Amino acid sequence: MATDVKQDYLTINKKNYAIGDLSELAKKFAQDLFRTVAEYNELYKSYKNNSTLINSHAANLKEEVLRVKLPIAEQESNTNIVIENIRYEGTNLPESVQEFVKDLLKANADKVNIEFRLRQLDAARLLFTSVLEKEITVSSPPEYKA
Repeated sequence: MATDVKQDYLTINKKNYAIGDLSELAKKFAQDLFRTVAEYNELYKSYKNNSTLINSHAANLKEEVLRVKLPIAEQESNTNIVIENIRYEGTNLPESVQEFVKDLLKANADKVNIEFRLRQLDAARLLFTSVLEKEITVSSPPEYKA
């Protein structure tokens, strides 16, 4: 991922400002904003890929549970595997099912971590935008005409 994002202008409150016309502080925050948005966009692609992976793992788990004829659970337990509202016995799982469960759990954990990082980046974006709005109000650079 690039650490230096190049852009000629910044849009704040539907007004464009040339980067070169901004104060030094605003330039730094603009660069941070651009990097944050770029990182968010890349991570969001990973999030979408992860969602596809979760769906694939879930489908593979279902297929494997049906293939090995995992017994339907007679009573509710925290060891049950629930697929489409059907509870399967989750004790003494065949190794193949254990692998699919492990893959699905890892993909879900990755999703939680990605969602957390996306929220962090979104909070940073809001902060940088707020600081830039205030700095532009104070320094009053000319509006950029594209």
